[in-house]
Amino acid sequence: PRSPPRSPPPPPPPPSPPSMPPPPLMCTADALSAGGLLRATLSCGDSVVADLALGEHHIFAVGADAAGSRVTFSTCGGTDFDDVLRLERCYAPGGDGDYLAMSDDDCALQARVQRRFSPDWSPDQEPVFLELAGYSDGDGGAYKITVECHDTATANAPPPPPPFPPSPLITADLLA
Repeated sequence: PRSPPRSPPPPPPPPSPPSMPPPPLMCTADALSAGGLLRATLSCGDSVVADLALGEHHIFAVGADAAGSRVTFSTCGGTDFDDVLRLERCYAPGGDGDYLAMSDDDCALQARVQRRFSPDWSPDQEPVFLELAGYSDGDGGAYKITVECHDTATANAPPPPPPFPPSPLITADLLA
């Protein structure tokens, strides 16, 4: 008895498309500026009002006056959409940056992040960026970021002693 002829083996599957390399990290203000991503440098006491289009990310450099301070970046009460704030050393499109801190829904749907910067911190030596984005690609609109700085030397110092009580003789003379 003869066996039926064998069919040829199936062809090999087509090769997989090459994987895309991750987007490059942007770790300097120059790189972010060249890419058209850097909006401004934030300094202590700043208040920035702008609009975030759907799917956009706004990137800000942290200014040198943050050195020696505990800095709070906040959109609390100033944003009309669900936002996210990230402090990062490097920004990467797609959200794979080098995060130092992140906040979402810290105050209702808005965000607040804090960071202590050492007195010898310098944005030239160790740049730090603040990224504002919608929680999802469908979130965007008007926003306000405020920047508050508190001197860590005075913020951690004990309160000053109370003033000396007035002398009873001086008080008696003033009341007479």
